[in-house]
Amino acid sequence: GLVRYTTENRLAGKTGSILRPRIAIYGLLLTGLSLGGVFALSQRVPARLDVIRDRNTLYRELPDGSVENVYTLKLLNMDRRSHRYAIRVEGVPGLLLVTDHPKPEVDSGEVLPVPVKLRLQADQLTGSNLNIRFVIQAEDDEDLMAESESRFIAPLSVVAPQ
Repeated sequence: GLVRYTTENRLAGKTGSILRPRIAIYGLLLTGLSLGGVFALSQRVPARLDVIRDRNTLYRELPDGSVENVYTLKLLNMDRRSHRYAIRVEGVPGLLLVTDHPKPEVDSGEVLPVPVKLRLQADQLTGSNLNIRFVIQAEDDEDLMAESESRFIAPLSVVAPQ
């Protein structure tokens, strides 16, 4: 009788209650964590967009007077079926999006790199470092969208004075 799995109250002959404060607190914590997990899963958007700037060339000045930046968009489809996404850019009026894949199809669980170029005429530049936002939206489900912020960089020499 040296080793027993019991409490000191049971050894003393007292009766114990199964509903103790510690059990109630653990139950509440487990319920709260379960509800938080269910809420997080219900709010998850099954699409993701990562924008990677070309680090070798900040910008290019083209012969027609426009400035070009190069990016790689990483489209991640975490849904159970494939989707075709429309790509757009927001934040600076007059930006022209140039890509070989304007509406790429991304299979379930796939990460698809899409190279894109943004062009802007020099007379439309309002600064040398402009905030932009890339947006992807599934064509078959308008609620399925993702966005990511980046910057459009231009040389100071072509920026129109304010």
